This record gives sequence, structure tokens and C-alpha cells, in this order.
Amino acid sequence: MPTDSSVALWRETVRNALERWGGEADPRLGSDVAEYVVTGNARADLPERLAAAGQLQPLRLLPHDDGLGAVHALLDTMPAQVGLRWAEVVLRLKRHTLTLEPLAGGDAIENLICDLVGDCGMFTPKFPDLAVGYDTLDEIVVAAGGRRGELLAAAFSKSGTRPEAWMWMTRNVLLSTRGYADAVARHAAKLSPLAAAQTGEDMRLRVLELLEPLDGAQLAHFADTLATFVVEGNSEVAGKAERLCARSDRAAIYAAFQRQVTGRPARRAAALRATWRYADTDADRQWAKETARSDRAPSVRLIVDEWRHSPAAPVTEPASGWPVIDPAPTRAALETLFAQLNSVVESRDWGVNSPPLLGAADVQAVESMLRAGRAPDRQNPWPPHATVWMRDALCDFANADHVDMVVLLVVCHYLDEHAFAFLEFADAVHAKRGAPTLADLAALLGDLTEHAVTALVYHFAIGKIGRGWPAVDVLPFVTANAQYLVESAMKASYLKESPAVYWDTLAALPGLPADVTDSLYSIALGPASSGREEAQRILADASDRRARIYTALADGRAKVRLAAAQWMAGTADESDVPRLETCLRIEADDRVRGALLDALTAAGRTAAGYLTPDHLIAESEAALRSDPPASLSWLLWERVPVLHWDVSGAPAPASVVRWLIVTACRANDPAPDAGLRHHLGLFAADDRVALADFLLDAWTTADEYAFHSSKTAQQTVSAIKSKGVLAVVAACGSPNTPALASEFIRHWDTMRMAQCGALMTMLSHIDSVEVVRILTSVPYWSKSARLIEEAAGQLAKLPTRRGWSPDEAADRTVPYVGFDPAGRLQLCYGDVPYFAALQGDLSVAVYDGDGNICAKADLAGPDAILTVTRKNLARVRKLVAPVVAAQTDRLTEAMRRKHRWSGTDFERFIIGHPVLSRLARRLVWVAETDGGSVLFTVPGSAAEPAIPAGAATVRIACVDDVPPGQTAQLRTAITAVGAAPLFEQFG
Repeated sequence: MPTDSSVALWRETVRNALERWGGEADPRLGSDVAEYVVTGNARADLPERLAAAGQLQPLRLLPHDDGLGAVHALLDTMPAQVGLRWAEVVLRLKRHTLTLEPLAGGDAIENLICDLVGDCGMFTPKFPDLAVGYDTLDEIVVAAGGRRGELLAAAFSKSGTRPEAWMWMTRNVLLSTRGYADAVARHAAKLSPLAAAQTGEDMRLRVLELLEPLDGAQLAHFADTLATFVVEGNSEVAGKAERLCARSDRAAIYAAFQRQVTGRPARRAAALRATWRYADTDADRQWAKETARSDRAPSVRLIVDEWRHSPAAPVTEPASGWPVIDPAPTRAALETLFAQLNSVVESRDWGVNSPPLLGAADVQAVESMLRAGRAPDRQNPWPPHATVWMRDALCDFANADHVDMVVLLVVCHYLDEHAFAFLEFADAVHAKRGAPTLADLAALLGDLTEHAVTALVYHFAIGKIGRGWPAVDVLPFVTANAQYLVESAMKASYLKESPAVYWDTLAALPGLPADVTDSLYSIALGPASSGREEAQRILADASDRRARIYTALADGRAKVRLAAAQWMAGTADESDVPRLETCLRIEADDRVRGALLDALTAAGRTAAGYLTPDHLIAESEAALRSDPPASLSWLLWERVPVLHWDVSGAPAPASVVRWLIVTACRANDPAPDAGLRHHLGLFAADDRVALADFLLDAWTTADEYAFHSSKTAQQTVSAIKSKGVLAVVAACGSPNTPALASEFIRHWDTMRMAQCGALMTMLSHIDSVEVVRILTSVPYWSKSARLIEEAAGQLAKLPTRRGWSPDEAADRTVPYVGFDPAGRLQLCYGDVPYFAALQGDLSVAVYDGDGNICAKADLAGPDAILTVTRKNLARVRKLVAPVVAAQTDRLTEAMRRKHRWSGTDFERFIIGHPVLSRLARRLVWVAETDGGSVLFTVPGSAAEPAIPAGAATVRIACVDDVPPGQTAQLRTAITAVGAAPLFEQFG
């Protein structure tokens, strides 16, 4: 029972808080509310007065200064009926956004819970320190006619009537109440089935957040829920659940995973992999093997082969807590720091938000914290906007003698309530002291914030801490918590972050825990394509990679088999052929069959060994009994060119061409596979060109224009759903395709990104120098960062796709910067066109339409044209400079290595390139012919032969190649083309 003094304090606090709400308009509001809350006796007009005060409050008070927090802090001292009446008062004054089902049939209790963190809950830390215990809130629910545990049951269930609002998270407030974890454990029998029944990704993530404060013994009550989330959830849900499993009782978790070996093959496989990870005895592992071997699904039986190579999870040693530190050696540095901060305060006009001046009392407070051997308290924080002015002073303090990481943490926490303010100076302290490890630092921070581990892993990934530390201080901690990196990489794009930092960090780790490996495989071989390439890159050298791919090839889901076959296409060798041939014989999905043919081609086989014209005709006749997909409604089938067999010259059945187009459309991928290339290779070359030109023209036309019948002019028809047709265009290899595709991409830049991306993918599968010119020129003319990134990505894949060596890739991917092979570029269009031209010294000159050179000041014409001209000229000059510098360095290195080009490659990639050809004219070359070595220079005119006749190879001449007395003559020949020698070849 509350004491008289506690009741009096409560009454006084309520009166003081509500008097501010009533103001001059209702000065007795506080007294009347206090009387009602304590005794239950209310004046008849009290509800209307509370509502009126609530409407006027935003005009009088700052949201974080409404006075109600002082009343909330006393809830634990009052009976539940008093708390319920106070909740009703708060509901009349202010209404928050509620997310749970009504508690005890009303909104007052949840509204009170939301108000525990004030009106600015959206800016409140996720786990604030609250004075209210969970049991108090539970008693209020009972007093309102509800059941014990009803509040937790509502938190663990998805509301069917409430919106999910991120700014008012009732669940996050519950997490901060005292006794929350014990309450969850008491009601585990009811809450565990509710939690396991949640199916939505968002709700499952919320359930995992609600379980986060529980210890290992308490989490054991939710073992079945966690196991369900691991085997059924996506990568983020499974990863978070896996971390909680690692904290729970291993025996309980292992038994829970055993119970999960039911349902579909993919689910049984995930559960068996989890039992293997948590098996502690040989008997447990033997049970997993026997269960997998006896499973009816091939994809599950093959898991046993994976376990022969299963990696072991690294172990992180437990870290120590806060040490006791003698503050005497650091006193001088601390006094200097505070003096510097006081100088900063006194030198600026801070207004009402001035930071406090620091004196002897502050020094004593910090020293007391250092001697305490526990986490520091937040006593004297600077305003958040002012902490930037502490940087220089803290940097000097971090470099002072006797200042270690613990001292830095205590001082930073004393000055700034942000737990990670010390990060900027941590590397300097570690370099000086050689301690602590990241694991020890996480243990220290764990007493200051709930997010110590994930935050340290994140800051390590972005390079803010630990990158210069010894591996032994960093890798065990980061590796043990690598699951967070996987989760962050998968949701980075949604959060507008770069996922590359997380993937690169994972790739740099020398080993990965088994749970992280399983998560990566679920991405690399999963049905979703997001993150697939990065996960496959990280797992490229994994010992169980081939076994995992074989398992996925036997999966019942076509998308999983497709991902496995596509991965195998980049790694297959002779040993994989029997398995691939077996899969090809039984595969029914056309897309997977095409990927399997790609893999067999990579392993040294040819598609002709598995596909014949008779097979093509039979399959096309059987498949085209149904109508073509609706996404091809734009295609006029009667106008599709007639194809002829290349060998006999006889016309091919129309059903064959129709089937190839429909199959490619259904695959929905602009990249052709080996099967499609082989089938189209059976037709005459001229017919293939005609087909490619027809399909590309029809596809772009369907995407450009609107049908106005029964539609507005703004409702255009898009052909993006039939982008698979572009694979047929790419496989046909028409020489006209690059120019047509480039015209569309440039015209619709920034407007039709999906279509432009599909065309770029198509172009990257056409073996043409023109394709490289188009892709490398995108940064010049495109205004879309997404399109520039897409072009760079396709260029990066070309060497692997076409089997180029590093030297061949360097020759073939030099940026054209928008210039044609002759070195000309149109800067603007209209009645007064201007052109840019590369000169012999690689400067950029401007010409008018008549071919006359123009100085920048002499440009004439409409203002709009001149603006575009100057802008494009500045851009091209900016882009040319780094290309010239990089290629000059590459040619210098080529001379040192005596790198040789074949005569064909030299003419095609050196002389045929606008930048390299001008650099080549400023060098002396050596051609290897049947008659021996011949020195030559590249002529300035395209009409003259670029290299001596019969040249087999070409390289840059060095001092050993030039006879005495010919150096000056060769330099004169170079100067004759209008530029000085590129670098000193004979010095």
C-alpha cells in the first residue's frame, strides 16, 4: 500500500504538472485532476476541460517540457487504479499513434505507455532508461478488466486494426521497462506460440527485437520460435534469429531444430543444416546424417556431401569488464583538456545553448568514475550541436601520455551522451597503447549502449575504427559477428547505403562461422537475385562450394536450380560434366536448361553435342500449342523474317522462330544462353541479322509510343516485360544492333532506366568494339548515376565473360569518352552545331559545322546552344585528362615489360582508338616481320599504312632497339605529326 507521504507527493506532482496545462484559462485544472486521480471523484466538466487543455498545449509548451514525465516516474508507487485513472487523463490531454490491439478494450493504457518517452518519441533512443516497471503496467491492465500478460501478448502479435507506425513504437518502450525480460519468461508458454505464428518479415523482426533482452536460460523457452525463424525466414530474419540461438541453451536449440525437420524439402534442408551446426556429440551428428540420407528429396540427401567440408566456427574469448584506473597520471592531461574546452566556450556566442564551463568539480567527477571500475554516468553533456567544437581538444587529449581507451571512453561519455563520440580518436589511442581488442572494447561499450557489438562491426566495415590494428585484435571479433555484416549488406540499398563495404569486409575475413556461411549460401543459391553475385564471390574458394551447388541443382524450385546452374557456368570444369549432363537430361525448365548448357560449354563441351535441328523442331511444335504471352502483344508475327537453315538453305518452320522468341521472352533475361546461341547459329547469317534488326526495332517502337485509344497521352506502352526478346537480338549478333541500341539509350537517358539497363545488358553480350565504345562513353553524355553505374558494371564483367587476359582487357576497355574512332564528338545539335576534336597532343579543340577551328570566345549562336556547348566541352576535357594519364602510364609499363601486341590487335585497339592512336603517334615502335625487326612510327594520316606489311607482333621500342645515330631522326619523325614524344624512350 502506498504511504501517506507517497500519496502527497503524487498529488503535488500531478497538480504542478496540470496547472501548467490549464494556465490562466483554467487555474484549478491541476487540483481537480489530482483529486480525481487519487480518489476517483471527478467534476462533471473535467473531461471537457482536459480536452480543451490538450488542444491549447502545443501553443504554450515545448513537447519535451510538458511536465507529465515527473508524474510517470511515480507510477510504481501508486495503486493500479490510480495508474489507470492517470492513463485516462493522459488520453484526454494527448493521443499518440497506437500500434497494438486495444488493451482491456480501450486505448488509455497503450497511450500512457507511449507517453512514457514524451511527445518526441521518434527522437528518443530505442532503449531509454525508464523509471516504470513492467509489472506496474501489467497491474494497470488487470485493473482495467484485462488479463495478466495481455500487454505482452499484444506486443507479440500483429494488430489487425492498428497501423504499423515507426515513430511510435510501443514495443520499444516495453523493452525499456524494469522486469521486462522476467515477465516475458513467466508468460513464455503463451507467448512462444504467438511469436512462432507470425509470418510477415516485419513482424518477425519485431518479435526478435522483443526477445533481445532475454538471457540464455530465458531464450530457451522460445527455442521453437527461433528455430522456425531460422529455417523459414529470409536472410535478415534468419541472421537475427541465429544470433539469439547462439546465446541460448545449445541443447534446447538443437532439439528445436530437430523438430523443424518437416515440411517442404527446402525447409527440411535448412533445419538439418542447423542441427549440424549445433550438434555437440557424434551421436547428434550421426542422427543428422542418417536423417538426411533417408530423406525422399535428392536435394536433402545431397547435404551429407556438404558436411564433409563443413567449416568450423571461430571462437572469441570472453572480454573483461571495466578496470579500476588510478587517475593521478592523467590529471594534467584532463585539466589541459577542460581548459581548452573552456576557451572554446568563451570564444563563441552560444546563446541559450551554451555548453557548461568545466572546473575542478568536473575533474574530480571524472577521476571518481575512473576509480569506480564500472561504466561511467552521463553527468555533464555538451549540447549535441556543440560537440563538433571539442574535436581538436579531444585529439590532443587522445595523444597525451597515460591516456588509454578506458580513459578516453570515460571522458567522452562524461562530455557527450553519444556512446560513440570516442571513435574518431580510438585508432590513435590503440596505436599508442596497443590495446584493447575490439572484443574488449565491445564489452566496455556494452554497459553504455545496447548496440555495442553491431555498431563496432559497422564502424569497422566503413573504416572508422580498427583498420590499422593487428589482425589478432580485430579479426576474431569481426568474424564471430559477421552475421551482422550479411544483414547490413542485404538491407544497405534500402537504407541508401553502399553494400560494397560490407561485402568487401566479409571477403577479407580469413574464415567465416558456419551460420554465416549458411546465410551466404542462402543468398548465393536462393531464389532472389539481390546480393547473389557478391555472395558467390565471397564463397568462390569455399571448400564445400561444389557440394552446395550440386545440392541446389537437385532442388525442387526452378529459381534455385537456375542460380546454381548460372554459378556453375562460371566455375565448371571437366569433373562437373557427368553431373551437369545428368541434370540436363531430367531438367524441364527452359531457362535452367539454357544455364546448364552454359555450364557445359564452360567445361569444354559444345551445345551441338546436346541439341540438334530435329530436336529444335520437335520441341517447338510441342511447346507452341498455347498462345504466346500477353507481353508479346506488340509483336506482329506475320512480319517476322523467314529464316533459312544455314546448311541446306531450306526455310525453317515458322513455329521454330516463334518458339525461340517466346522462350526467350519467358526467360525475361536480355542475356542469351548457350542453347539460344546454338539454335540461332543454325540459321543463315543474313537471316539472323534481319531477325535481330526487326526485333530490336519492334521492341523499341513498342516502348516509345503511346496508344491513344481509351488511354491518355501520358499512358505509354512499355515493352520492358518482354525484355527477354533482347536475348535473341544479342545472340544474332547484327552489326547494326549497337548503333540502334545506343540511339535509344541516349534518347531516353534518365527517363526509361529499366529499358536502358536491359539494352546495356544485351549489348554486353555482343562481341563488338562498338559495344565497348558505347559503354565507356556513357559517363560523358548520361545524366543518370544509375545508368553510369550499370555501364561500369557491364564493362567489369566483360573480361570474365569473354575470357580476356588482363592485358587484353586493358586494351579493349579503354574509355572512348564519347569520341568516335576518328576523334570527333558533336557537342550540340541545331542550326549552329559545334564539334570537339582530339588534337595530336590530346588537347580538345572546337570546330564549327564548316570545319573551322573556334576559340571559346568566338563561339556564336543562341544562348541555349552556347550553354550546352560550353558545358559539354568542359565535361569532355575533364574526362579526357585522366584517360590520357592512365594510358601514358600503361604504355610506359608496356615498354618496360616489352609487351607485344599482335598486328591485328594493334590496328584494332591501338590505332582504332581515338586516344591511344594519338599517343601511339608520339612513340617509336618495333614490328616483328619475316624479315626481322623493323623500327617505325605511326603516321598522322589515316590513308597511310599504320604498321609495316607482314608485321606479326608490335611492341614499343627501347634503347636496345635503336642503332646509334638514329635517335634524332626518329624524334624528328614523331615531331612531324604535330606533338612532342610521349616520354623518353632512349634516355
